[in-house]
Parts: sequence; C-alpha cells; structure tokens
Amino acid sequence: MVGESHRRIRLTALALALVAAHFALPPLAREDELEQSVAPAWIEELGYAETEIYEFSRDYHGFALVEGLIDGSPCRFVFDTGNMAGLAINPATANYLGLVPVGAVQLYDSAGSPADRVPQYRPDRVLVLGRQPVDPLLIESGPGVPGLAGPAQLGCSRFTLDFGRGLIALADTPAPVVFPERLKLLHSPDYPMMILVYVTVAQTLALAELDTGKSRTCVDPDWAERMGLEQTDRGILLDGLSFGGRDYRIPAAKTVSFRQISSGLPEPIVLGLGVDVLASRAFTVDYAAGVVLIHE
Repeated sequence: MVGESHRRIRLTALALALVAAHFALPPLAREDELEQSVAPAWIEELGYAETEIYEFSRDYHGFALVEGLIDGSPCRFVFDTGNMAGLAINPATANYLGLVPVGAVQLYDSAGSPADRVPQYRPDRVLVLGRQPVDPLLIESGPGVPGLAGPAQLGCSRFTLDFGRGLIALADTPAPVVFPERLKLLHSPDYPMMILVYVTVAQTLALAELDTGKSRTCVDPDWAERMGLEQTDRGILLDGLSFGGRDYRIPAAKTVSFRQISSGLPEPIVLGLGVDVLASRAFTVDYAAGVVLIHE
C-alpha cells in the first residue's frame, strides 16, 4: 500500500509537469526536472484531457502499479490488461481494511482448469485512477500481488500505456484521429476487453494476447512443438518475434495453454506478450475503433 496522490499531468506548452492532486503528496521528481520533460506526442495527437492522464510506478517484475482508493484508504493495483476475473485486492490489504467476505468465487486459468476459490468483498466505495469500476465487488488476489485492475474492470473506451515515461491515460471518448499505422484488434465474444492482435514468429502469423499482467512472454506448448521452436532448460526460445514493426528475441518464453480464453475465436491464441516485450513500447488500445496503435 502507498500514499494515494492521483497525480495528474498538467501540460504547459510542450513541457510536462506532474503535480500532486487531492492528496497533497510530494511529486516523484523535482519540479525543475519535470518542466524540462517533453510531453509525449501521443497526448496531443489522441486528444487526452489533463484529467485523463496519470502517473504510475513499476515493481521489480516490471508491472505498472496504479493508484486507487478503497473506502478512502490508498491502495495500489497492477494494471493488468489480461485480468478478466474481476477487480482484485491483496489479502493483507483486505485484512488491514477490515473487509469481511460476502461470498466466494471459483477462478480458472487460461486453459480452463480450476485455479483457486477466493473470497469476495463489497466495500462501500472504490476508485482506481479516479474511476469507479464497472463492478465494485472485489476478489482476493494472490498474497504476493498488490491488487489487479485492468480495462475490463475500469470500462474505458481507450487507453494509452507508456512504460518509458510512466504515464497512463484513459478516456471514454473516441480518438480524434485515425492512424494509418495500426494493428487490428480482434474481438473476443466471451472476453470483449481482451487485447488480441496478430504478430509473426519466424514469418508465421500468430494470434497473441497483450497482457501487462505477465512478467514474461508465454507460448502455447502444442503450437511451439508444431513450429519446431527450440526448448531450453529455461523455456521456449522465440526468435524472430515481430510486433508493431520491431523484432524481438525471447530467450525463455513460458509455456501456457490459452484453450479456455480462445473460445469463440476463429483460431486459438498461441502467444501472450508480457511486459518483457510491452514495456519497450508506448501503445494505445482503442476498443471503439478496434485498433492498437504503437507509438515510437
């Protein structure tokens, strides 16, 4: 848990200054340093308002940690684009806040196998990045996870995640421009907020999920075998992975089945791109336009 600041980004000309909002915590960098920072082009290009842009930090896994409030107490959540289960809270945080379970829910992994059965909580008020979640009912995350929140819980029309600058923006309005360089977002009827795009591996098209809740890229074991990908003692070697106009070499991809979350799709998901890949880019997911934009 950390101090809640809901720091928002104030743009003056081409400069970027970060100011603490309602909770009067000190900024993470000196004001004179921040004033010299150039605002990323995507802020103006995509027409984000000042109140739609927030700062985030990263943990030792590389995950984006965003800030929120549960019944007035500050909490942190991993911004997890692959989280389709529900807004999640750390068990220690739930205990600290005195939340009492109101039920339990069975969770399943991406292959459809039963995972944990976890408690559910219903606090009086929840805010994450200044937004009320679609469903305020919380589930319990693993003990080593601060909490989990993603687009499926926050209900935004589009968002931009910039790992290099530690900025995230969420909006409910359409983007004001159409970019020629974009990836088509494949729609899942069962998980409409899941981020699916085609990438290539060794010049072969592959359906991939963009999952900021994965610390490392994952690959379906059956597909890896059919592709003849090299197995090392650490994982699967993914050489020649091309995503958004850039090539990557993943020395040790983790094997994971995506059978359950592939339901209703024209072909199965075979890759889950984690923050080992996604943190190298700034990208926008526009659900309304059905596209993913990659920003250099």
